[in-house]
Parts: sequence; C-alpha cells; structure tokens
Amino acid sequence: MASTFKCFALSLVALFSIVHAAKFQGYNFYRGNGPVSSGLVTEGATLMLNGKPLRILSGAIHYFRVVPEYWEDRLTKLKAAGLNTVETYVPWNLHEPRPGVFDFDGILDIKNFIETAKRLDLLVIFRPGPYICAEWEFGGLPSWLLTIPGMKVRSNNKPYLDATNRYLENLIPRIADLQFQKNGPIILVQVENEYGAYGNDTVFMDASKQQLVTHGIVETFVTSDGPKDLTTGTATNVWMTVNEKNDMGTHLDTLKSLQPNKPLMVMEYWSGWFDHWNENHHTISLKKFSLELRAILSRNASVNFYVFFGGTNFGFLNGANFALENLSMPYEPTITSYDYDAILSEGGKLTAKWHRTREILQEFGLLADDLPQPPADVPAFAYGQVIFQQWMSLDSLTLGVKGQQMDDPIQMEYIEVFPAVPVTPLVYNTSAGFQSYGYVLYSVDIPNVNSTIVLGELHDRAQVLLDGVQIKLFDYPESENEEHKFDVKYRPGPNEDDPRRLQILVENMGRANYARKDARVDLDTQWKGMHGQVKINSQPLNNWTAYPLEFGKGAASFLTPAFQPYWKQSLVRQRFPRLMQSTLNVSDDQPRDTYLDLTGWGRGVVFINGFNIGRYWPDAGPQQTLYVPGPVLKKGANSVVVFELEKSLGFATFMDVPQLDKLTSGNSPSPSASPVTTQAPPASTPSSTATGLICSFAAFLLCLAIAF
Repeated sequence: MASTFKCFALSLVALFSIVHAAKFQGYNFYRGNGPVSSGLVTEGATLMLNGKPLRILSGAIHYFRVVPEYWEDRLTKLKAAGLNTVETYVPWNLHEPRPGVFDFDGILDIKNFIETAKRLDLLVIFRPGPYICAEWEFGGLPSWLLTIPGMKVRSNNKPYLDATNRYLENLIPRIADLQFQKNGPIILVQVENEYGAYGNDTVFMDASKQQLVTHGIVETFVTSDGPKDLTTGTATNVWMTVNEKNDMGTHLDTLKSLQPNKPLMVMEYWSGWFDHWNENHHTISLKKFSLELRAILSRNASVNFYVFFGGTNFGFLNGANFALENLSMPYEPTITSYDYDAILSEGGKLTAKWHRTREILQEFGLLADDLPQPPADVPAFAYGQVIFQQWMSLDSLTLGVKGQQMDDPIQMEYIEVFPAVPVTPLVYNTSAGFQSYGYVLYSVDIPNVNSTIVLGELHDRAQVLLDGVQIKLFDYPESENEEHKFDVKYRPGPNEDDPRRLQILVENMGRANYARKDARVDLDTQWKGMHGQVKINSQPLNNWTAYPLEFGKGAASFLTPAFQPYWKQSLVRQRFPRLMQSTLNVSDDQPRDTYLDLTGWGRGVVFINGFNIGRYWPDAGPQQTLYVPGPVLKKGANSVVVFELEKSLGFATFMDVPQLDKLTSGNSPSPSASPVTTQAPPASTPSSTATGLICSFAAFLLCLAIAF
C-alpha cells in the first residue's frame, strides 16, 4: 500500500503544479505566424518560448544509429508517445573522418534529419559536442587528434581548440538556419557534454561556448552533468541540467538549490542502460521507470528520455568505458546493439515503456492534442539459413592494401591507409590518411629456433599466428599489461632452415568514450594496435610490415572481379582468420528487417551488400544476433561477407527475433520464432488495480483542473 499512497501523493503534487499550465504543443504552436519575439528563456519557474510557457518533453534519437529510411518512423513514434521535442548528438568522428575532409551525406545528413523533425511539428535539442560520450567510439572524437603534437583533448589546449573550431566552422553553418529564431526547430544547444566528470576548467567551457557563438549559434545554451558534477561542468551564464536514472526527486532538489531562479530539467533520464561484452543484458523495470518519471514530472521539470530509441552501433563505432562505476573497473568495450532497453526497441518496435510513458503523461495532463497514431510495427522476417561456401585467406586479404614498412610496430593511428600499388586493384580501405578503426596485421620473419618473444603495448585484442596457425591469444583484459610474452618452438623437417612467418592481428575493440578525471587512463592515451620494441630472445626484432585492415566505405570491393581469383571453394580444414562469403536471396519488393544469428561462430564483423552491420561475439554475449535493417537488403541476391577470426559453423540464420540477453557459450543456433509484436503493458494484479484506481482518481482531478 505504500506505493499506492506514494502514487496518489505524486499525482496530487502534479495536480497543483499544473493547474495553471499552458496546453503544450509542438513547433508550429510556438513558432506562430508572426515574428519571433524570443528563443527559449530559462528564467523563473517556467520555460518560455516565443512568449509562451513550455514544458520540454523530449526523447533522444541519434540519426547516425538508424538508417535514414527509418527517421520519419522513429520520430513519428516519438511524437505519438506525447513528446514535443527530439534530442540528438552529433558525432564529430563521422563528420570529419580525416582532417579537413567532411561528410554530411546519407545517414550523416543532419540537416535532413532536423528538417524531418520540423515537418513533424517537433522541436529539437542540438548536442554537437564536440565530445559526446554516447557509448560511441572515442566519445565522438576523431582518432586523428591523437597524432597531433601537444594535443590534450577536452581542454583549453590550442591544438584541440583549433581542431574543434574547424569542425564547428563546417558543421554550424549547415544547421544555422534551422534555429528557432531563424524559423527552425532548434531551441536548445548543449556546450560540450558531462564535462564535470572529466574536468573543472570554466575557461575551457567558456571557450567552447564562444566557438558555437562565433559560428552562428543564437539559441539558449545548456550543460548536462551527473548530480555530483553539476558545478564543475558548467560554463558562465549557462543553464544547468542533470543526468540520472535513480532518486530523481533528490537530484532535482539539488539542482534547484544550485540555480533557484531557473526551471528544472533532466537532460538525460536514462530509460535503460547499455551492455558490454561478457556481462548480463541491462534492463530497468517498468515499475522503476514509472516511479522516477513521476518524480520528475511532479516537480514541474522538463525531461529528455535518454534514450527514446537507441538503434545500433554499426561498423566499428561502439565505444568503451574505463572506471565507469569505480576506479578499479577495467577497459570494457560496448556491444554492437544499442537497444538500451529503451522506449523503442533496436528494431523500432513499441515497448511497454512506450505505452507507460504515454499513460503517465496523460496522468499529468501533458499529452498534446491530436497526436498521430504510431506507425504500425512491421514484423521482422526470418529469411532462414545461408551456407558459406567461399572463403579467402588472410594473406590474400592483405593484397588489397599496401603494407607499411617499419623497424618497430607503431600504433594504428600512425599507419597510413592508402590504395595498394596500381597493379593490385584490390582496395577496400576508406581513403588516403591514417587508420582509425578495424584491425592491423603486423608481420615479420623470425628464425626457426626455440624463442621467447616479448611484445610491447597492444590494444585491444591480439591473435598471434605462426605460419598461419594461431598459437596465442591476448584478450582485451590483458591489453592493459605493459608487455606480453609467449614462446615459439623449433620446427624440425626438410625446411628447417627457412624463416618462419610471425603475424599478430590486433583488433581495435573501441576507444573509450568515458573516463573520469581521476581514472588511471585518460582520453589522450586511446592508442590502438601495437607499439614499442619487440624482442626475441632478448634481442630487438625488427623489419615489420603493417597492413591496415580498416574495412571502410570501400568494403564491398573484395567482391569485385579483381578479387575473384582469391575466393576459394573447398571443404578442407579451414584456417582462421578468414573472409567467408554467402548469398541471401530475397523475394520481397521491400525487404524487411531481420536478425542474423551467428551462434556457434567465434568473433568477427559482418558486411551485408558492403554495409558493415557490426561486430558479433556470441561466446561472450550477451548479444547473439545482429540487427539487419530492411533498407540494407534488396530484392534478389544479397552478399553476406563475414570476417571471422576464430571458428565457423559454415552457416548462419536470419531470424525474426533478436537475442540480446544470452551469456552461455557453446550453444547451437536456435530456431526461428514468431514475429516481434508490440509489447502491451503487463496485466494488472489486485494490488496494482487498487493503485491504478487511486491514481486514476487523481488524474480525474487533474482533468477537472485543466478544464476549468
């Protein structure tokens, strides 16, 4: 009964807090037909936009985590839930992949995304970073920053500010005319992101704000931080907001004490949580989610659900964490799925939290008029099994890039990525520049003698191959060691005088997106690959060749005719790592979403029609399936290429349901199940029915108050 009276009390608090509240609407209501008198004003107890009271009811949707064909679907479902605003981060590392080279096309067309929100009558919170965290590779920072002499990221450091200035100089003018005071939907712009957890330099934060102003931002600025970091993460005269999922009432009271004459807002109300490899899938119960949301709304606070829809860390763009919850916690890479147990699932389906969000907004009288019906959830489809009958060796794969010669191994970030020599047109790296993602294959010849080999620093996961056969694995928990040792045995036989080929394949499993200021590892040390002198029997081992296997935008080129001689069809015992290829035949004119189950395989990455859908690692879990968006597929033959590091069943299955919560290793592939359906709220129990009746009565009083 305690929860019953708590619900009743919260509802009564809500009643008295919104008796005089305005009817909340979207962009068109606040914009009106006349001139704009003001942008968002954050003075007093209530937000004002163009002279009208506003309660921000927002949800995070990251345009770069969902294919553009689905932007309108996800935004419409956000609006149908009763929200009037969408929030998005902006990933610098995707928009400026090489210094001075910018990309705003396709899935990166931020202007199109914001214009779609405007057309749907939504307001926009714009969070351009340049650092964004977001469980995203390097927190959205481009890895080439690490190669700039004297660089100190997220600081009042001239090389860093020069780089951020160039980025914002190219980003902001593209969206400047979409600000509210210029007839667009952007009402709020965030300075940096959760800086209080990393530093306390107001000079840096003010410089970051000034760069945004210089390049054209005219709207209200905001910072967002955890409850303990509010005062250290702010900038001069900038509205503070808080991020959390627990004890929201207390945290909002703290925020109110820090800025008593400003409205309250939770910039990130965490609707769920993200997953790392080798840990259980995180969820937040409907009861807990509802309790904290009511606590937020009962204090008349605005709220942004982080996230409303999570989407997918396509490609190699998942992040990682250091010291996430305490200083002893190690490097923890994030999985490909960003389902987050959010209000919409990774595949965009309505969940029980979607229904509950709408119900609670109704309780508080916050649902806008004439909300659209959410687009119908289209069930995913089980396309069935595909057989992998072609394979390509690791040595053949290296023909697609030009190896870089070096005395000692160097970090990934210093390895040049450029096409192979003209006579070998097997090119699949992104473009000229230095490597950011993927793998590096380091290769050297060694004498055929009993040896002890000591490697230097490596990050993050290294497979040691001798004459093409794996003899050692350094998994990512070991990557924090300063040295890595293994033995090589003498090989007798007729070719005993020949040298042996030592290869070390190092995978970048994701640069840290989060590291606290007091952690033992900071963002300036996010090197990947291998570096430092290697010793064999205590003597330097030199003359290495490094092959950057970045698998960038040209990843489909290994399916071109130039590669065909290197694809093999054989049932002989396979060696790994290797590429494997199959074909998925689709008869639909409009292919549907599906989930690729690679249970029984080792670890690797998958390309569908050249599109990198992400990493898999079923033995680690909890993620067992990869989400494949329907628009990535086409009617007819679809290429499925897997870069597998360890083992393969030789087949995989396209299913109609995801599997994101399984840690058990060595499982057989599970059969396809029925299509995903919309999750309705759970059935009521007698006690919950009583609670609901009392809360409904309070809601009835709300309606009377609003009506009169």
